[in-house]
Formats: sequence, structure tokens, C-alpha cells
Amino acid sequence: WLEEHNEPAAPTSAMSKPEITVTKMSKDEAESKHKISKWGTWGCEVSKFDWEYSGTETAYVLEGEVLVTPTGAWASCKPTKVEACDLV
Repeated sequence: WLEEHNEPAAPTSAMSKPEITVTKMSKDEAESKHKISKWGTWGCEVSKFDWEYSGTETAYVLEGEVLVTPTGAWASCKPTKVEACDLV
């Protein structure tokens, strides 16, 4: 899982929470378009945990998969499966 951290997300109202955007992309294409080899790497074993983003992030999944299930203020957003070769 490679991540690029961007500026903090603008505040959004409960009615306008953005959905997770997933784009299938080969590693070569992700490198060409986004220079992912310069991004930090993150990983973990199979687990379940709460996660909160303080800003907008872009990630490229190298291997594995995750089901992101929004909760709390984001509960109106749909669960999203993210897997290898996805840019999110």
C-alpha cells in the first residue's frame, strides 16, 4: 500500500461526504502517472480497526484487499472494496 498525503480535506457537511473513488491501474501506469515509487509504504496483517483521515490521501494497493466500511459521520457512504492494482 503506497500513500501520498495531500493537503487537509475541506470540511464537508453530513449531506456531502465524498465516496471513495477506486481506479484500476497497472503498477507501471501508476508509476508513469503518479510516480508511486516516491510514495511511502504502509502495510499490516489481517485485522479490523478504526481509521480516520485528517486530509485527502491517494493510495495505490500493491497486494491484498480491504473492505472500507464508513462509520460515524461517514456512515451514509457506501462500503468499498479496495484491492491490488487499485488507485484510491
